[in-house]
Amino acid sequence: KTPEDVAQVNQQLLQLFKSGERDLKMLVAGSIGKPRGEQIAWLLALCKHELAEQQQRRFNATVKATGQASAQAEQDRLNKWKDAESSWRRFLEDFPTGPGVPHGQILRGYALEKAGNYEEARRVWREFNRPMAAQEKCARLFLAKTLPEKKQ
Repeated sequence: KTPEDVAQVNQQLLQLFKSGERDLKMLVAGSIGKPRGEQIAWLLALCKHELAEQQQRRFNATVKATGQASAQAEQDRLNKWKDAESSWRRFLEDFPTGPGVPHGQILRGYALEKAGNYEEARRVWREFNRPMAAQEKCARLFLAKTLPEKKQ
């Protein structure tokens, strides 16, 4: 009722927040954890994909310059694409309804293709289990259709 009472209540509230600051931070961190988790998983998968792209470019440059690549270079290239595919798969499994799912599916299919798993890439690109524009369906079917039947 008086300014002194208001100041005293404010002081008590401040002490209450200070004493529970750790718990309050945990509560806030927990509430933003899932959205941040989705963003982190997306960025991790994107980083793995970029590393695979870089390894692929090195591999292609070596083949172009020398006409061949070592078995180790081929294995390194495949391992990077398998890492990228695994990261995309985990992202899609952990966050199946997130906004990054459509693009994640396309990139997972691309990683599968580069790893030589054409049948699985084809299956991923033909998944139409969510509403999508006709153009996206057409693009996915085109990607699936252009894959070779077997790894050459």
